[in-house]
Amino acid sequence: MRGFMILMLLLANIIPAHALTLDPRIAQPNFQYYWKDKTLVMLDHRGGNLHGELRNVHKARNADYQVVMAGWIMSSGTLWLGLPKSRFCIMPDAIFMFHQGGNRGRMAPLQDRLTYWNGLPKQVRNFILSQKVPAWKQPDPDSNLPWIDWIRVPGSQAIAAGFGRACDPGIKPNLFGGSHSDS
Repeated sequence: MRGFMILMLLLANIIPAHALTLDPRIAQPNFQYYWKDKTLVMLDHRGGNLHGELRNVHKARNADYQVVMAGWIMSSGTLWLGLPKSRFCIMPDAIFMFHQGGNRGRMAPLQDRLTYWNGLPKQVRNFILSQKVPAWKQPDPDSNLPWIDWIRVPGSQAIAAGFGRACDPGIKPNLFGGSHSDS
């Protein structure tokens, strides 16, 4: 079963974004998710195309469902923090990963890096600016985002820093496509 899951994840990297749909509401092949009633549960989001992700977040902003952020939320996936705080919650064991954008091993153009930076909420930008990033990680002088490596923020720290609210204690995301509640 584990081998099958890994194979499916590998295949997801070679399928174009327009070929997969999570639901008519959003499209992004680079994360694991499932729907529970009117809730999108993000188990892992490895990032992807900046402009496509901005469109997904915009669609989600205008939709009527909630988002649970769990697992690894990386790169452009962190733009989902730009939803209104009433529309999403963060699991304390989630991990957010921030870095300067790139494309096939090259740094993204300045305009794309600024688009990403400005797509993050003010609380997130302030938190990133307050981090000590070693010079060898080549942080951007304006955003403090590293080119080499990541700024890693556990969900519990993200909640404390004001990125968003904590999920209700009864919510338990399930890696196998469902969730359960203590109630």
